[in-house]
Amino acid sequence: MTCVFWPEDFTQPGTIVGWRAGSVVIVAGTIYASDDIFRASLEILNKKSIDESPVGEHLDLEILGECLKGASYVELPSVVKWSNHLGLNTQNERPTIMYYHRPKARTGRYYTLTEIDLDILMAIQGSEERSTRKLQNNKTQIAQKFSCKKPIKDGGINSLVLKKMNVAHKYMASLGGLLEGSTNGSRKSGISAFFVPVLLSVHVSAFHWAYLARDKLLSLFELIPWIQSTFAFAQQVDLRCEQIVFILQQIRHIIYVEERSENIASARYISTQNCIWLILNDIIIGSAVGMFILENRIYLSILLRDLSTHYMIGVFRQAIFWLDNWPAGLKLNSELSRFLYLILHAVLNLWEDVLLRFIEMFPKAIVIVGVSGIFGLSMILALLSDLTSLMSVHITLAYRLIRIGYRSQLLLAKSLFNLFRGKRYNVLRKRLDDWDYDLDQLILGTMLFTLISFLFPTISVYYILFAMARAALLLLRASFEVASALLNHFPLFALMLRVKDPWRLPGGIILRPYRRNRDSPSTFLVQSVPIKISKILNQYAVLGSQLASYYAPWRLLGKFVSGNQLDPIPQSLIRYTYGTQSIKEGQ
Repeated sequence: MTCVFWPEDFTQPGTIVGWRAGSVVIVAGTIYASDDIFRASLEILNKKSIDESPVGEHLDLEILGECLKGASYVELPSVVKWSNHLGLNTQNERPTIMYYHRPKARTGRYYTLTEIDLDILMAIQGSEERSTRKLQNNKTQIAQKFSCKKPIKDGGINSLVLKKMNVAHKYMASLGGLLEGSTNGSRKSGISAFFVPVLLSVHVSAFHWAYLARDKLLSLFELIPWIQSTFAFAQQVDLRCEQIVFILQQIRHIIYVEERSENIASARYISTQNCIWLILNDIIIGSAVGMFILENRIYLSILLRDLSTHYMIGVFRQAIFWLDNWPAGLKLNSELSRFLYLILHAVLNLWEDVLLRFIEMFPKAIVIVGVSGIFGLSMILALLSDLTSLMSVHITLAYRLIRIGYRSQLLLAKSLFNLFRGKRYNVLRKRLDDWDYDLDQLILGTMLFTLISFLFPTISVYYILFAMARAALLLLRASFEVASALLNHFPLFALMLRVKDPWRLPGGIILRPYRRNRDSPSTFLVQSVPIKISKILNQYAVLGSQLASYYAPWRLLGKFVSGNQLDPIPQSLIRYTYGTQSIKEGQ
């Protein structure tokens, strides 16, 4: 059975033109013109189509029949006279009519059988894999192209049919321009010939300077590698440079490169627009927050001074003093408690002396944070994260000192427990083996275990204090990281398109049955289905899952009890890379 795809967005009479692939007929539109000029224009358009079409996917635009008068699509069968070579004018041949809407060029709308992948790197990789599979069948495709007048395609909807549906409006506009033969095209081409080189040179210069600035920044990070891994400000600067380079790369593709894959072209456009939107919104919100900080810099500097002196030093000084005096009636080892108290008290006093030297610089630090708002709210959050880390250096140092003692006692207690069970850890095979210990070894182990039993509660209470403080600082830093991740990577533009124009985020097609009466043939309406919101948020949900799994309460509790180091999440786990280098190499 023949399947006819008819555009639903026009009902004009005239000569019907379109494509034929086996038992499938794709109508592009109707047009009025004399026979000679019309056929010459078709020949020119088909030659251009051969150069642009992949091997084995070219179909000639041809005359399919006549539309006798303008009518609604319900009256379509009675007003169309098909060409004889189609065999659709007989009473026995009742084709299936598929109505579709012709997407206009540069609107971002198109039909597709597969979901669009908004991750541009994954979209390019998937396209390259499909291209590799096509290259394996090149010999067969080339032989088919030169041995057959047209490649024979199976009936129904496939990728080739959808491609022709997507370019139907473009081809009809090109055909109309060829038939008009006006000077508008040459005038526009002359203007384009003047402006395009200028825009291209400006774009190349901007791309060169942006890429050069990022290379200089990366070379600085290579000389001092701990800067990028330690300071959130350096990480945010590197990310913003990467975003700018990514935007310039994608703009060149969008403007100057004709992408054959609609999915890749749409993914490039959406990713670029989303990145631009995020940067602009970040700068707008950051400027407003920065103005608020500058207007209240005196109050904020006083608040920062109180936080640094009272909560960061005074509270911990009172806490270790309380722990040194039998807290809540718990009798600790006095000598060990006094030793730990003196060490921690010395650390707090040392940091207080350092802090008093820089306390006059707090207003300047607040001004720097406020001025950084012109670069975005994410820059303010990065500076606040670094400022929090600098203000809590003494807590980090005290935590690491206490953790070493706590962890050592845990490992020693574990070894002594294996001794009492008659076990020994095999380092080579990484397992516990049975072992016979001597009497003097058992006596020494008993003495050491007794000593640890009396000392462990004392060091544990100090460890709990600073481990809880360390965990609180990590959660504060995690909140900054979550906010920065939303500002830098949230799919704002894609979600807006999903609400405003879902057709620009295609996730496949559906066929809606449509029939008016028994005499009319089977009719369907081809509709594009938008992708699910979960698909849009997929790659960003991965970033959220990384944060949630790393800062999971049970994971932190396990590291807390076992004495393992509590560190912030590595940026490599939560940073969504734009892959500017990979894309550049693939261009």
